Amino acid sequence: MKRFLLDTNVLSEFSLTGKPNPGVSIWIRNSRPEALFASVLTFAEILKGIELLPWGRRRSELESWLRIGVPDGLGRIACDRSCCGPVG
Repeated sequence: MKRFLLDTNVLSEFSLTGKPNPGVSIWIRNSRPEALFASVLTFAEILKGIELLPWGRRRSELESWLRIGVPDGLGRIACDRSCCGPVG
């Protein structure tokens, strides 16, 4: 079975910013959930972007989306200092 590591922009398509790209949406729907993964670095990048936003409704909505809106079935790929540099 093929497995896919989703990039930040793919996950961001499903945030509260509007409608996801139809092609991305169809591809996700047609993919097996157990074949979809995201790196902890992807989540760190999204969190960093959220933290840079000013306090307000948009930031609160994105924080909620990150906490409860990301599919539970999405696999997480962990990494440590040996596989990445510092996130800045």
